[in-house]
Amino acid sequence: MKNATKRGFTPLEKTTDKEQSSLTGFTPLETIVRRKKPLMFLTGFTLVEIMIVVGIIMLILALAMPNFLRMRINTNETAAAASLRTISTAMENYRAAQTPPAYATDLLQLSSSIPPYIDSVLGSGTKQGYEFVLSGVSEGDTYTCTATPRSAMSGARTFVVTHNGVITSNSIPIE
Repeated sequence: MKNATKRGFTPLEKTTDKEQSSLTGFTPLETIVRRKKPLMFLTGFTLVEIMIVVGIIMLILALAMPNFLRMRINTNETAAAASLRTISTAMENYRAAQTPPAYATDLLQLSSSIPPYIDSVLGSGTKQGYEFVLSGVSEGDTYTCTATPRSAMSGARTFVVTHNGVITSNSIPIE
């Protein structure tokens, strides 16, 4: 009867006084045959343990969420600057292909030409939480494209690129 106990409970059959004494620590006079509890009482966690785990998870989420949101905003802003670089390159390529040289009047013209200079998503004017507006096209010599965030969750800065190819944000050139 070496494996007679499981989690401190003795089996239903009787054991010798010596075995009972070594298994439970009771003297032979105090030996009582115990019944096993049902299995549902042997497994699981208490409510307090579950609440502690939930509290720890909530604390970790509270610490990580602001960093995650800031990372998402930074990613959208970087994607907006990259999209403006793409638009700037596409405008120059479009202008070089035209006779006489002239810039495209809107983003749809860049995405619907054959071959397309930008993808259809950017040609629609929205991408990665930013709205792109091409304006100031005058006589084929200049243009301005502005990228503004659609909400505070998608970005905090507004980006602008002009015909000279320099992307600025709040009047600071971006390398």
